[in-house]
Amino acid sequence: MDEYTRLLRYLEDYNIGTGSKKWESLDEPAKKEVEQEEELKTEEYQEKQPGIPQQQTEEQIYSSKAFDSEKYTSLMRSKLIDDYKTLQSYERPYIAVSELYSCLRKNYYYRLKYTVDPKDLFKYPKVYLMQKVGDAIHEALQSVYDFTEVNKSVVSEKYKVKGKIDAFKDGFVYEIKTLDENKFLGTYSKEHYYQGLIYAYILNTEYNYNINTVVVIYVFRDNLKRNPVAFDLSLDNDLAKSLLERALLLQDHIQRKEVINPIGATKDQCHYCEFKVFCSKDGGPVPKQYKQKDKKQEKKPQEKKQEKKTAFLLG
Repeated sequence: MDEYTRLLRYLEDYNIGTGSKKWESLDEPAKKEVEQEEELKTEEYQEKQPGIPQQQTEEQIYSSKAFDSEKYTSLMRSKLIDDYKTLQSYERPYIAVSELYSCLRKNYYYRLKYTVDPKDLFKYPKVYLMQKVGDAIHEALQSVYDFTEVNKSVVSEKYKVKGKIDAFKDGFVYEIKTLDENKFLGTYSKEHYYQGLIYAYILNTEYNYNINTVVVIYVFRDNLKRNPVAFDLSLDNDLAKSLLERALLLQDHIQRKEVINPIGATKDQCHYCEFKVFCSKDGGPVPKQYKQKDKKQEKKPQEKKQEKKTAFLLG
């Protein structure tokens, strides 16, 4: 208990404060004297304690000479840009798993290093902070749950695809995702399922695993009191193979430097795409035939509601 708190407790214990029963029994001169004494003691204390602000405007209360919020935001944007430039400097012979369920044309532009202003890529620098929060949640869940393997690098030499699984255990491959609670629509994202599905297919066909279920786990970063939500999803080997074949198609177009069709594009991806200018010159975004083609390939996986083994138990 600090000195200021003890002072308030003292006034309360001795029933001298302006809200006490004894206060009501005092005459006006006595009340005035107590008020002046309380005010004087408070002022004397605050003068001795530089950490307690004097009467301030709202702008003064929420500002600091020691910490600049705008500078913090600018530094996060700079970090994102630096990381982007570093990644662009690498030669990457393998296609990332995440590229297989997003627009192939965007990935084509990205890999051939079409020029865009990095500042346009990172209009929302707090994405950096959200990434760090997501990483911390991943690490926490991986460190306490009894997974057999975590953060395992997976490479398909057949399709020249590379990625990293979040976790594996007893025939289950896990995808751990973080999101805000109000963004959760009560079901899983098909992109998250695709990611786990591709890993399961590679592990089964090239690593001799026996995976039978993709488990997508959602942790709510803005409400950590809520238990994670998990979905056990069946495999679809035909769909997994069709997604992996996109890697061969993308690699072929990159080698020939021939702009690829926007297979895998969605309305949202097009809306936020940094390569809009180039895409419009190359035929425009999301031709209907590619959207329809993808829909024919997609089959909603059957959710496994009754399993002898539960993929993810909540504590």
